[in-house]
Amino acid sequence: MDFGILSGDHLKSASDLGIPLVAVGLLYKNGYFHQKINGYGQQETEYHNIDLYDMPINPVKDDKGEDLVIFVKFPKRRLYLKVWEINVGRVKLYLLDSDIEKNNEEDRDVTLRLYGGDQEMRIRQEIVLGQAGVDLLTKYLHLEPTVYHMNEGHSAFLNLEIIKNIIKEKQVSFEVAKDIASSKTVFTTHTPVPAGNDIFPLPLVERYFKDFWPRLGLSREDFLRLGMKPGIDLDEGFNMGILALKIAGKKNGVSKLHGAVSRELFGEVWPNIAANESPIEYVTNGIHTCSWLAPKMKELYNKYLIPYWQDNIHNDNTWEKIKNIPDDKLWNVHVDQKVKLIKLVKDSTHERLRRSGYSYEEINEITSKLNPDNLTIGFARRFATYKRATLIFKDLERITQILNNSDRPVQIIFAGKAHPADKEGQDLIKYIHEVSMMPQFKGKIFILENYNIAMSRYLISGVDVWLNNPRRPMEASGTSRTKSICKWSYQL
Repeated sequence: MDFGILSGDHLKSASDLGIPLVAVGLLYKNGYFHQKINGYGQQETEYHNIDLYDMPINPVKDDKGEDLVIFVKFPKRRLYLKVWEINVGRVKLYLLDSDIEKNNEEDRDVTLRLYGGDQEMRIRQEIVLGQAGVDLLTKYLHLEPTVYHMNEGHSAFLNLEIIKNIIKEKQVSFEVAKDIASSKTVFTTHTPVPAGNDIFPLPLVERYFKDFWPRLGLSREDFLRLGMKPGIDLDEGFNMGILALKIAGKKNGVSKLHGAVSRELFGEVWPNIAANESPIEYVTNGIHTCSWLAPKMKELYNKYLIPYWQDNIHNDNTWEKIKNIPDDKLWNVHVDQKVKLIKLVKDSTHERLRRSGYSYEEINEITSKLNPDNLTIGFARRFATYKRATLIFKDLERITQILNNSDRPVQIIFAGKAHPADKEGQDLIKYIHEVSMMPQFKGKIFILENYNIAMSRYLISGVDVWLNNPRRPMEASGTSRTKSICKWSYQL
């Protein structure tokens, strides 16, 4: 869920900078799930079809003017994929869609939803993204990418497709083809924990690749070891992160600390060197500032900063004149954003609690205490345990005193989704709901359902304090915090 938003920011930034970049992804017609939080604080998941006719997306046409349909080989069949195109400024994003009549019912679901299905569905999606993605660019769009960037290990099968094509074209050995592929591949790892990398059972990998590894000139064992740390037994599973690390010429984490963590995490991939000297660098994640800056704040910047400041965000001198913006003008814009946020919280809370059977009187008692003059703390991100959303409630007696100080009133707003399979993450949501319904916290703590991009804009621009307290060193970079900085905010 985070990589999709981050990738979108990358594409917009590439467009701004004029970088010749083409992106490939899957067309998830269900997207990520629609979240509801019931009266007991339990997360409920729903899947809604996206209306493609309401999106800036068009089918790609072939030389005959017909919809472009490509295919990838699955065991004993082909999976056909319709190709769609979105213009992200000057950058093109191509999305692959299996929901077409040429496929059987089971295969039509391959690109249906993000994080959906079992491991077999997952490997199918990653074969489509990696191998069909390379085919789309080279065979159908006739592009010659100089660099392939793997955003996490999900697309790592592209390495195998590139090597296969090099062997066929240049008539060279696997090792030579692998060296050539390394010169044109870059891998970014985003997750600082082992569980963040897809690991497929070997029988599943064999089912989909037993006819493929002979084309690379490899034995079964040599092929499977591409996805394993050196020297371990063949029953460990096929790790997509290790596959990417073993072939990619450049490897990076997404912050200085995360780079160091990744070197230790994957140190065994290079057993002959010290783990802290593993060839994993770092490139700190960023955001597309103008996508997250409130329009009225942007107007202030246009008035007081240097001309065309948007084109020079990376230069320190661009921000020197921010000191010239009068405090009252900054504050007035911020308060205006807080008022909009408070309305959003009231509307969301009313809808959620009314659906759960609360009376209008009960709901009004809760929402009427919301006040734009109160110090407003915001926490909005994926509900994973290491992000510690409930840490602020560790001392309930102390937080009760803080939130009920009439001279310095405070309100806290939470939002975010837990993975449908993450019971511990869902328990965090339930706990926050339960705390918010305690008599001393009613009208002081709110949890919003169905966190999305539109909601995040209000939260980022409207809160006074952005709460970020992950368990060190498990947060890779924390781009939600970076977004909050771009609107003049405090941090804890």
